[in-house]
Amino acid sequence: MDHLLTLCLGKGNPMQTIVESNRSLLRLYERAARIVGLVLLCGGVVWLLIFMFWVLAAVDAAGELPWPGTGRNLAHAGSAFFASFLVPGFLALLIGQFIRYSLAVEGRPGWILRHGVWVLYACAVVLIGQAVLRTAGWESATNDPDRAGLLFVSPSLVPLLAKILICVGLAQLLGRVLPIIDESRTLV
Repeated sequence: MDHLLTLCLGKGNPMQTIVESNRSLLRLYERAARIVGLVLLCGGVVWLLIFMFWVLAAVDAAGELPWPGTGRNLAHAGSAFFASFLVPGFLALLIGQFIRYSLAVEGRPGWILRHGVWVLYACAVVLIGQAVLRTAGWESATNDPDRAGLLFVSPSLVPLLAKILICVGLAQLLGRVLPIIDESRTLV
């Protein structure tokens, strides 16, 4: 039994060997993931603000406030922000923190990694909300039920469903892997 623990968690640990032999490449990935995550989050906020001000300026220039059209545009901008910037940004930061935590000999995981399971579930909920909005017809030009996607499932819902399942699966995996990493650090 002791030999098995030493093999799995000690110096003969294949995972530790892989991490040590690829340390410089993993550091590069960690930095790239952090930079991409921060660019997505900050750039997404800037994009959302510019889009919202542009929509509101166009409405103001028209001299009237057509709320259904404005509401639809703002809902589309919010949905696009969450799905295209926020979710990938948090996932990139989560990956970066996981790599950083895997490389460190000691230390505490970052906030996003500590709450990574909930971050991934929140990302899945955001994607589910986007799927509901897409199915309800928020992306169609009219409120025609035939164009709203209610009669036929849009092919774009299949990749969205895959993203949802990936987020839930990664949350389950992360919830099980982090305690194993913590336990292996206390045994070594």
